[in-house]
Amino acid sequence: MTHPRRRPALLAAVPVAVAALLTAADPALAAGPVGTPGVGDPYFPLAGNGGYHVDHYDLTLRYDPATRHLDGKAVLTARTTRALSRFDLDLNGLKVTALTVDHVKAGHRRDGQELVVTPRRALRKGARFQVTVTYSGTPGPVTDPDGSPTAGSPPTTARSSRASRRAP
Repeated sequence: MTHPRRRPALLAAVPVAVAALLTAADPALAAGPVGTPGVGDPYFPLAGNGGYHVDHYDLTLRYDPATRHLDGKAVLTARTTRALSRFDLDLNGLKVTALTVDHVKAGHRRDGQELVVTPRRALRKGARFQVTVTYSGTPGPVTDPDGSPTAGSPPTTARSSRASRRAP
């Protein structure tokens, strides 16, 4: 039987022990710092992502105008600006079919327009890394936080669709 005065100390230790076990099971979580879902622009706070800078984008795209279906592969070569246990990419509405960081399968989940990536191993500050995302789906219109359509977005109405086909 547990002594009555020791019970609060034991109960307080349980969550700490569980957190330690979960952190030990996932090395990326143990690393700590995470990227941010934006770079701090006051007008478009979710545009871009913090914690790294992309040096190069290599895009392979296949698009069928009849069905509006897009298959894509994006390979980003980047460098961290701080140590990262996870980071965000902007990807809205398309299904991710594969994702690797430095050619190793990485965890990922959606959070609104953000694709939250958790590499198997944390990335050191100043580390160069490569992210490969394979995706597919039917792209929809993209609206900026101020309510305006992003340049290059598919038209949202029949009228804007006709207008976009007119010669200048």
